[in-house]
Amino acid sequence: MLKGIYLASFCCSFFCIFISFFVTEADINCYKHYVVEKMDAQKKEYIFQQQRKGICKDIWYTEKDKSGHCNIQSDTSTFSFNLSSHEAEEKLHNTRCFYQEVENMKTTTRYFTSNEGVYCFPPHRFTSNEVTISFLENNPSNFLSKDMDLTSFLQAKAKRVIFQFSPQNAGFKAEHLKAIVPSNIKEKIKDAKS
Repeated sequence: MLKGIYLASFCCSFFCIFISFFVTEADINCYKHYVVEKMDAQKKEYIFQQQRKGICKDIWYTEKDKSGHCNIQSDTSTFSFNLSSHEAEEKLHNTRCFYQEVENMKTTTRYFTSNEGVYCFPPHRFTSNEVTISFLENNPSNFLSKDMDLTSFLQAKAKRVIFQFSPQNAGFKAEHLKAIVPSNIKEKIKDAKS
């Protein structure tokens, strides 16, 4: 009798173990679904984000007979870094920028403001939409400073402004530019006519 109980419990245990290791079609489908989900999760981009305050970027470049300095300031920004592609992007809010180019010994300085701008690296490009640009009088010191005279000889509105800082294509581009003659220049023209 005792042998029968042992034999029955052994058979029952063996049957339970056999059933637990037996693979069904549903188990195969469940495993495939799990593997696909795992692969999709690995493909997702992992992005690191950081909030910043009081941003100031100084970017210098040289290209053939041209050199430039760009000083970008922003009250706040959101910095994002994509860990899988190693690309970074910074969205700057309430942006102010001085951009100075020296080409053939002639200095040109521009100052612009916009609500938002985006700096991407790589490719080291700054883009901003709905921009107000001031073309400043020549700065004899050839460097940007906080106490610069912001008197402009020309102002403009642009749909989009792009600063490129790569060695192959450095420079400033403004799209859909609409010029505005500043009031101080209008007064000078009016005085000259009198």
